[in-house]
Amino acid sequence: MTLRPGTRLGPYEVVAPLGAGGMGEVYRARDTRLGREVAVKVLPASFTDNAERLQRFEQEARAAGALNHPNILAIHDVGKHDGGPYVVSELLEGETLREQLKNGELPVRKTLDYALQIASGLAAAHERGIVHRDLKPENLIITKDERVKILDFGLAKLRPKLVDTEAPTQRQLTDPRVVMGTVGYMSPEQVRGHEVDHRADIFSFGATLYEMLSSRRAFQRETMAETMTAILKEDPPELGEVNSKVSPALERIVRRCLEKKRERRFQSAHDLAFAIEALTTPSSSQASAVVLPDVPEAVGAPRRWLSPERLIWLAATVLLALTTVGVAWMYFTRLPAAYTRVVKSSILPPENTSFEHLAVSPDGRWLAFTAATGGKLQLWLRAFARAEAQAISGTEGATLPFWSPDSRFIAFFAAGKLKKIEVSGGIPTTLCDVGVATGGTWSREGVILFSALGGAGLSRVSATGGEVISVMRPDPKSQETEYFQPYFLPDGQHFLYSVQSGQKEVRGVYLGGLNGGASKHLMPDFSNAMYAVSETGEGYLLFGRDDALMAQRFDATQLQLTGEPVLVAEQVGKLLGSAIITHRRNFSVSDEGLLVLDPFPNRLRTHLLWVDRQGRKTIVLDEVDNATLLRLSPDGKRVVVARYDPQIGGSDLWLSDETGSSFTRFTFDPGIDHYPIWSPGGDRIVWSSSREGTFDLYQKAASGSGQDALLFKSDYYKFSTDWSRDGRFIIYRQMDPKTKHDVWVLPVGPQAGEQNPFPFLQTEANESGAVLSPDGQSIAYSSDESGRYEIYVQSFPGGGGKRQISNAGGLGPHWRDDGRELYYHAPDGKLMAVAVKGGLDFEAGSGVALFEFRAAGTAIAPFYSVSKDGQRFLLSTIVENVTGAPLTVVVNWTADLKR
Repeated sequence: MTLRPGTRLGPYEVVAPLGAGGMGEVYRARDTRLGREVAVKVLPASFTDNAERLQRFEQEARAAGALNHPNILAIHDVGKHDGGPYVVSELLEGETLREQLKNGELPVRKTLDYALQIASGLAAAHERGIVHRDLKPENLIITKDERVKILDFGLAKLRPKLVDTEAPTQRQLTDPRVVMGTVGYMSPEQVRGHEVDHRADIFSFGATLYEMLSSRRAFQRETMAETMTAILKEDPPELGEVNSKVSPALERIVRRCLEKKRERRFQSAHDLAFAIEALTTPSSSQASAVVLPDVPEAVGAPRRWLSPERLIWLAATVLLALTTVGVAWMYFTRLPAAYTRVVKSSILPPENTSFEHLAVSPDGRWLAFTAATGGKLQLWLRAFARAEAQAISGTEGATLPFWSPDSRFIAFFAAGKLKKIEVSGGIPTTLCDVGVATGGTWSREGVILFSALGGAGLSRVSATGGEVISVMRPDPKSQETEYFQPYFLPDGQHFLYSVQSGQKEVRGVYLGGLNGGASKHLMPDFSNAMYAVSETGEGYLLFGRDDALMAQRFDATQLQLTGEPVLVAEQVGKLLGSAIITHRRNFSVSDEGLLVLDPFPNRLRTHLLWVDRQGRKTIVLDEVDNATLLRLSPDGKRVVVARYDPQIGGSDLWLSDETGSSFTRFTFDPGIDHYPIWSPGGDRIVWSSSREGTFDLYQKAASGSGQDALLFKSDYYKFSTDWSRDGRFIIYRQMDPKTKHDVWVLPVGPQAGEQNPFPFLQTEANESGAVLSPDGQSIAYSSDESGRYEIYVQSFPGGGGKRQISNAGGLGPHWRDDGRELYYHAPDGKLMAVAVKGGLDFEAGSGVALFEFRAAGTAIAPFYSVSKDGQRFLLSTIVENVTGAPLTVVVNWTADLKR
């Protein structure tokens, strides 16, 4: 449809053509009612009879009309003229970004200004469920006052809001296999014709930003096919090579946007805007927060908790927060009750680290978290009102932090101990032994409740230390295997905890009490759960379901759930690659209502790979994720791994050749099958299984033929660690409530006769990871008898001749096939090698560091294996899917629940 000047479209009179715009033609027009100039877009006549074109055009009008943002073209009206649709929008005076780029790359400062405006506009669109799908320089107008406007949502795809159950159903507009967008700015998923989401816009943004900084297109080739191939398989040249003014930090932002896999890109335009904002703020730091929306003037009386003393503190906080552009300003000034907007921002981890376990202090002032630098994991602390986080010395190996109710202390687990440290400084205090912990919580009455692996269940101890008292243990009759992640309710007597079981109907979140009584099954979700109170005083349980964070009303007095679960966040992280696999969702909430969550479904994952003695990768085994327990066969040609399945909360064994070219499943039970060991001839595999409640030892032919056969059963949890070369003994770790983790020996084979299992090491310390030397005369193990895990060697089977091998901590001993070298993993992440001389005159040299890696295991788990000649190592190591990615901070998180 072509219009001449003077043509009337309802109240709009065409003045002059402005050219093509997306799928339509654009005209300058005059609004005769309001006396203003506007832009009118109509479909070309050739498209009027195309139903699909009409539908997309109408969709553009609906999509853009639903938005009200300074960086998005404002839509005034829609209508029809001679059977064809038109859209009336604001008239912009300026030029497209494409026209500006004709003069070469833009100055970096101007580029950052434009980029921040574009990201802000995209964030507004994505919040309304709108994906642009065709972001490019032609669809970006720079007005005369330097404001960027995003145009043409003609290819936008509406996504229904998950929290709006009253919204009309919106069907999918296009077949997901149809390629839509502009070649050169398409995301890889668009090129493949796959279903897309908002992360496709982030890729297109990255391509546009790259062009703004380099004056060249990121993926342009001579033909369309070659361009599409480049998007799928190639990276554009380094920006620093073509523009020396581009900082490494800015280049990292561009690279993150252009990741081929969308889960590795920025996961929201809000996070992208934060990263750009951090570069534009003079005092910015990688831990700064984004600029928050304007806050309306306070309405009504201030909240009653604003005492004069706190107001003084708040004033100081505001001044500091304003200088760091932090979320603390918004949070600590406490919005009036009449203000109901949800406010979100982001914070980045310290440089060269990634966030892991999170814990917000009850008063909302602090974030404690664990993060690894290289192979070294430790506890960090960050005040929300400040820009930087600090590593806390003496907390190496820390996991699962939680706070005292008064926010003075952080408790955490490290080296098999429960410890605490004051926020004001000092050194950690050890409270008790815990073994391998899976969570903790601290009541107002000074009681700490914690959970641990190995059937230890839930135990309590005073916050000042002392006797550890068992509260409850898993019930073998229900095939309960482990308890996880306790969390005290406000009364200090009742608590939430998670149960793992071989029976699906048993797994989930439970309510328990310190005074005993039957536990109550609250929900089937195998997740940690926390209690939080809304601005209006309503209680909620926060928990994970699939990849989402959910909330359900909970009466803390009646101890009952009410209503239905509602969505809080579409994605929340699960640290499945961490050393302690607990199905823990990575979020935390303060008493004052501040919610912090990890928006990445799986920030960490395990990675199987071969390295040489210098740590150089030789083979990467990508097929099996979440595999933390592994063993090489005696001939070194096969590997068996235990692979955790997050869908069922259990694990099975998988087999492959040493290259990992084809993994096949070896066990199929819905419980937990792990800790595999090979027979000396490599023809059988023994492992530990929870299929009957208590972990017992099972065996089967390594070929996979035959049935799983029970080898040894008892009342205690057992985990196999080694099989002697002569086939006479299986070494296993047993969990005893009185003596904790001990080393036991099971006689096997025809010569075993009626011999019973016997303890090799049964002390008050934790002993684990025991492995026999090739000649069978020595046994190496780790023990925490000195207060931290060290590696020791004793003669076998009689004991005696004890030698300490490590002197600064050590886990996971392994022997070389000839017995002349012993390996272990040090707390700083180094794999150590020790020359040894076996036999009755056992001697050991000093440890030599070979390389560093982040182990995906614990003191009691085999997380690496060694080739027969000691020249190669098969590692189960933790890698980051989204290195340096931010957390999401949410103020007034319950406001969306009422919509």
